[in-house]
Amino acid sequence: RLVVCFLRNNVYICNMGNGNYNKLTNKVMVDVLMPAYNHGKYIRKAIESFLEQESIEARLLIGDDASSDNTLSIAQEFSSKFPDRVLLFSHKENMGLIKNYKYLIEHSSAPYLAILESDDYWTDPMNLCKQVRYMEEHKNCGLVFASGQYVDENGTLLGIKQEKDGAMAGCFNKVLMANPVLAVTACFRRSAFEKVCSMDDFVEAQVIEELKAVDINTLSPYEAMSFLFGLQKRLK
Repeated sequence: RLVVCFLRNNVYICNMGNGNYNKLTNKVMVDVLMPAYNHGKYIRKAIESFLEQESIEARLLIGDDASSDNTLSIAQEFSSKFPDRVLLFSHKENMGLIKNYKYLIEHSSAPYLAILESDDYWTDPMNLCKQVRYMEEHKNCGLVFASGQYVDENGTLLGIKQEKDGAMAGCFNKVLMANPVLAVTACFRRSAFEKVCSMDDFVEAQVIEELKAVDINTLSPYEAMSFLFGLQKRLK
């Protein structure tokens, strides 16, 4: 039975204690997924927080979704400087967040996956090491997450999402589909994800939500055809 674990005191950004940690292994243990779109103001700090991670081999996979600002150029700067740690994928056309995630997962290979969207960042350099170490020691745990802080672009605290112990423990796929976990705090086991989740299901669900949000009757025939064609293209 796969379980979901809330790591107490891991406030994101993250403070799980001050224990001594040896490096887990020399092989890549976790691929960090960073979908990016027009986050030129924030992506540098996000990438730097990944590069500050210690005691674990990890790679950052950035998927630039046809940004129109300087997001791509900043990502290229880091991928050129750290080619073994920062992998950049540049999409010629905007594919949307979920398909971007799907693309990154398909191009990942590590046994663990973590999420670091381009307008988020971590504050604990031991974040990934602690999360992966916990799952290495608890083989029935499929996902770990934590509480998080909301800040504005100046770093001013706007709010805190604080989870209670055991509040989200339960079925792995229901937790992922319900999306109650702050993405920036999540790290999960690839084998668990592949067992209970399909990215195609997420893509289809997103398209259905977009379709429900639009009143086709208010659109001109051309607008309606363009909208439906766009949804069909997203499902391919």
